[in-house]
Amino acid sequence: MIVLRVLNVAIIVLTCSFVGFWSAVFYIGSEYSYAQLKEELLLSFIGRFAGFFILSLLISICLWTLNWLIYKLGLVHMDKKYPLRISITSLAILSSAALLGTAVFFFR
Repeated sequence: MIVLRVLNVAIIVLTCSFVGFWSAVFYIGSEYSYAQLKEELLLSFIGRFAGFFILSLLISICLWTLNWLIYKLGLVHMDKKYPLRISITSLAILSSAALLGTAVFFFR
């Protein structure tokens, strides 16, 4: 169980860094279109955060699936609710990273 927890924490930290970095830096466009995004700040902020939230949701679903398969195959003895708890925790952490990265993108 300890190995699984360490693996889950490592995956969450790695994906948190990934989501936070790309939500803060990734942009394909010109300076003019970036200026337009900043003029329409509220809609642009919500749209960018929603996109990275969906990425966070997909990563959390994959993490839940991995933990659920480990539980169902009986490789590690764990509580039945552990896969759901770890996926909800990862979704909260990754969503926070996406929000922070989006804020850095618009207010740097």
